[in-house]
Amino acid sequence: MKRVITLLFALMLGMALQAQSFVGNMSIATFQQKNITCTLKVDAQGRGTLVLQRVKYAKMMPVRVDMSIAGLTVKKDRDGNLTLTGTDIVPTAGEKSYPKKTVTNFHGTLRGGTLTANFTMSEKKVTFTGKQKK
Repeated sequence: MKRVITLLFALMLGMALQAQSFVGNMSIATFQQKNITCTLKVDAQGRGTLVLQRVKYAKMMPVRVDMSIAGLTVKKDRDGNLTLTGTDIVPTAGEKSYPKKTVTNFHGTLRGGTLTANFTMSEKKVTFTGKQKK
């Protein structure tokens, strides 16, 4: 019996730690990007990390980065929809943190395979809307 419970717990934990990928559009103030991939990972404690892959934060930005927003609070409703919230999160790209790009007023939802995220970064409004990759 103890082995069965341990196995069930490990399976549930593994499901919670799986990353889900989404492809969609992102805008930062008036700058828009299409076909952006992002990954959402939720741990067993209900903390989420959103990684926006290969994005630019300004039209003239010379490189694309994978920006990670960690420490989101994730809540699941009865229907299995997720709500993501957070504020005062210092994002990272690679090993470097970017305190001047602190994320505030993060609000996101995952409903029916669609992820939406709205937040402020460096006093600029950022939005992402994408469909789950299958």
